[in-house]
Amino acid sequence: MPDLSTSTVAELIAELRRQRDQIDSALAEFSTTAVIIERAVIRTFNIPRKQLHSLSRASHIALPRQAAMTLMHEHGLTWQQASSHYGLDHGTSMHASKAIAAREATDPAFATRMQTLRTTIKQHLST
Repeated sequence: MPDLSTSTVAELIAELRRQRDQIDSALAEFSTTAVIIERAVIRTFNIPRKQLHSLSRASHIALPRQAAMTLMHEHGLTWQQASSHYGLDHGTSMHASKAIAAREATDPAFATRMQTLRTTIKQHLST
């Protein structure tokens, strides 16, 4: 084992603390973004948070959850982060994004609803 001086150990500890602070900051930003998006989706689709986090595939639950994951990804979260927020794998959020895009392309009312959500979320994230 190499001989470490007191100053080397202190430098390593300081670096680990900096890295921990960066991770804490990134997690806080992720959490804030996810919560803002989730709250907007809950209000827009009038769905309880508990149902949004359920594993139900019923369309009135799955569609808002797909919208939330899509919006999370649009606002910088990875596919994995967006899906893990709901206890799902990253493939689910990738599929969600495709499903939301297809629905927006064929359903003008839904496209308007999503655009309103995007505007609301952007306003809340910029404050």
